[in-house]
Amino acid sequence: MENRKKIKIISGILAGVLVITSAGYELVTLLKQKGFKLETDSESYTASTIIDTTEDNENSTIKTDVQELFDCINSNQNLNKQEKEFFKKFYPFISKYYKYLQMDELKQILSTIDLKYKNDVNINIEGNNNIAEYNHVKNTITIYFVNSIDEYNNLAFDTNILEHEIFHVLSCTKSNEKNIAFEEGMTRMLQKEFFSCKAKENLPELVAICQMLCELITPEKMISAYLNHANMDILENELLILDQDKSKSKAFINNINTFFYILRNSQPDSQYTDFAIIILNEMIDQYNYYYKLKYNIDIKDDAYLINFISLLNKRKEINKNNEYYNNHKAYSVISEISISYFNKKSKNMKIAYENFNEDSISNYSKIVVSSENRYNNSKQGKTKWDLEM
Repeated sequence: MENRKKIKIISGILAGVLVITSAGYELVTLLKQKGFKLETDSESYTASTIIDTTEDNENSTIKTDVQELFDCINSNQNLNKQEKEFFKKFYPFISKYYKYLQMDELKQILSTIDLKYKNDVNINIEGNNNIAEYNHVKNTITIYFVNSIDEYNNLAFDTNILEHEIFHVLSCTKSNEKNIAFEEGMTRMLQKEFFSCKAKENLPELVAICQMLCELITPEKMISAYLNHANMDILENELLILDQDKSKSKAFINNINTFFYILRNSQPDSQYTDFAIIILNEMIDQYNYYYKLKYNIDIKDDAYLINFISLLNKRKEINKNNEYYNNHKAYSVISEISISYFNKKSKNMKIAYENFNEDSISNYSKIVVSSENRYNNSKQGKTKWDLEM
């Protein structure tokens, strides 16, 4: 089928778009000669605006294949109408990152995936560490705290737990000891960026680590690895470009995973053990090593990265000798960092602080660190993806 270029002619003047002047007739004639098909709602080209409405073959293919994914959902006999409708929330994400999806595998998954709820499983939620999970072997998402999709949609509090599990589905998850920290961190990042939720993140340190990896490896590499079964080999290969020593790259990745297990098995904001502090310090030093190799800048000179480090160190600083709690000393710590890597254009960092007064009563405040001031207006340290924004 011939893919003809199309130009639509719209009456009037639109700011920032090519406006045809009195020479418009000659331009239109030239465009016709170049193979453009012209559409207009005006009798006079001289008072019209040109807009290119060409749909190239690549975009047409993407739309077709993305629609095939949703056709698989629509034909899925395990999902009811409301559940199928829920998956449509992911259309913008799927369309944007279509080229990284494991299409054939994902079509099979979406054709048969099933959603289960509290009344479908014989599990007491109070004795279950998970409030929801995706089992890739059974191809089933289970939500343990509601009895239906209607109940989930009408919850009185903010949550995007089902959205979180669907991101696991889209990554074609096959979690293992090597990739689970990366997969879980990226999933939490994506649910934050694509779906609004006021609920406090219970593992902000894990999200911070993946945000730091976006700074080092670039968001594009991170999303390509994530949607390919959370393939850590892709990330490790990027590290090996900087330093060919595999023992260093493996040690760095092992520390990320070890730190994740420490976080997951501890209470929120509980004091780091001595072992946890050793792993954290090693991980930060390893990160800084690779970052300096790639960008020739120390993380302490990067206004974004020093905030990530501060968040990672939060439990260590708050609980050091319990001095804050025992002495009721006023203090302030970073509780969460918001910065868009995948869904929004703004690269400004929003930092949420938890401020405690001398009576240990907390309140929250926020500041913004602009991308322009990130390196004190120095060209040194500008990453490639910073410059492209």
